[in-house]
Amino acid sequence: MNAGKGGAPSNQLDHFILISSNAPPEIHDVFSQKNLKQALMDAYSRRLPAIARVRLEHNGAPQENLAQILATSPLTGKLGVVFHQPTMQKEAWEYTTPAAAIAFDARGPGKIITFHYDPRAITPWDLNDRGAEEPCVVRVNVREGFIPRSIKQEQMALRGTPLPVPKFEIFSMAELAAFIRRTGIVPFRVSLLVYTTKTRYLYDVDLVNNILVRDPRSGKLPITGRQTRSARLFHGLDRYVAKREIPPVPGKILEMLFESDNLHPMDVTSVLGISEELATASLHTLVDRSLAIYNRGDNTYSPLPRAFLTEAEAMIETREESSPTGAEPALAPTPEEVPEPEEEPAAEEVAETVPSAPVPMPLLAAPIAEPPSPPPPPPEPTPMKSVPEPELPVPPPPPIAPPSTPQVPDPEVAALPVQEETKPAGPTGAFPPVAPPVSAPENTAAREEVRRLLAMLESKPTCPACNREMDPTDEEILCPECRKEMASMAL
Repeated sequence: MNAGKGGAPSNQLDHFILISSNAPPEIHDVFSQKNLKQALMDAYSRRLPAIARVRLEHNGAPQENLAQILATSPLTGKLGVVFHQPTMQKEAWEYTTPAAAIAFDARGPGKIITFHYDPRAITPWDLNDRGAEEPCVVRVNVREGFIPRSIKQEQMALRGTPLPVPKFEIFSMAELAAFIRRTGIVPFRVSLLVYTTKTRYLYDVDLVNNILVRDPRSGKLPITGRQTRSARLFHGLDRYVAKREIPPVPGKILEMLFESDNLHPMDVTSVLGISEELATASLHTLVDRSLAIYNRGDNTYSPLPRAFLTEAEAMIETREESSPTGAEPALAPTPEEVPEPEEEPAAEEVAETVPSAPVPMPLLAAPIAEPPSPPPPPPEPTPMKSVPEPELPVPPPPPIAPPSTPQVPDPEVAALPVQEETKPAGPTGAFPPVAPPVSAPENTAAREEVRRLLAMLESKPTCPACNREMDPTDEEILCPECRKEMASMAL
């Protein structure tokens, strides 16, 4: 194999250059061709962290890269993606489901062989696992690439003139080949979106170096906060991201937030290597677009998974979540796989076996048969018999005292003088006057002591040595005469 500039294989570059030749000549001029070669050299020398090598096949024949397959016109038949030489680091596969190969048709339907891997276990790999085969549908999202632009278009862009931008979406491999031939866009990195009956697997493939790129969250964001979504919810997210209606940094954060319960700006900073201010501004962009919720209490952000679904898809998702048997298959079965509608039981049998919970409607409705007979009307409720209230015992009336016989006054008692009752002075009906409170006996000894102390304070001070009266303004204890005597004695 010949080597080109910078060590890249020349024939590998030829496949990408062949793809760009589909662009109109007035757009892909000499200036655009020179920029394409420089972009290829930058992509080849970038060397993203890889977790496996990628080998491609088309109709059983090995291919050097996906660009060689996409250069085929038209793209039909069977495709195969084989992941070999995988790394066995424990944290490398935390956010990527290990797979051996993907075999699918160019239109999308196929099968994937996955391995059991539990990143939370001490030994995450099951050595006895030989792989499980699952039906799937494969779609492609172009992550990075080269859009041909002539020197005239570059000058128009510098003057602020808006340029036409191709309409991106999630493609099948055949649709992607047709899109590339129509626009001349050269993909450098794509995401293989593998939708199964339960969820979606994502494989980020570098087409220039043929490697499976490691998820940036591996080893940086704890796996305990990862949330598993259904294939329908993932399909709505992928449609929104592929349209490029949101800037690149908020778009990456949106995909991180979608698979998490909540995120803090510092989580985004550690994964993407950006500043906390940029992470916070990007998260607020998602909140402004009604794609996330801001939790003011702990400064975290939570996703809104159903914001990307249409009204009909949201109804189906609600019905599948309420189903007791789990979610319905996300892939449409063939007519041979659709079961025959069972005969509906009679109304009497339905009445006897009433389920405890309502049975949800299936995703694929069976042909409607004759309407069942209406259920029998419920029996009329029997009127409740009125229970008479118990009679309370009536207490007997009090006994009537016999009439007393008039007593004859004693003549001796009647002859005694009658003492008239004294009434308090005051108006009729007034309360009697209140007696004054009785005061306690005075303490004469204490009163005399107080008087003596007051007299001592009012009298002039005397000298304790000679008992002479002293001037009240004199602050000395002894009188002047005594102080003189004490001074003469000291001399």
